[in-house]
Amino acid sequence: MTKKYRKFDPAFKLDACELTVDQSQSVNSVCLDMDLSDTAVRRWVGQYKAELLDGPGIGKPLTNEQ
Repeated sequence: MTKKYRKFDPAFKLDACELTVDQSQSVNSVCLDMDLSDTAVRRWVGQYKAELLDGPGIGKPLTNEQ
């Protein structure tokens, strides 16, 4: 039997991220309240923080020669 994956809309993911980042709730409490896995929430929070910082991605930035 195949495992069914749940899909979440961006607004739902944003709510979960804001609870952990802006309202200082722990990832575990958000997971329990919203019936989510901690892996998913931690990944979403990482993406959320990366977008907030709006910095370059992973690795060294390209030089003018490249």
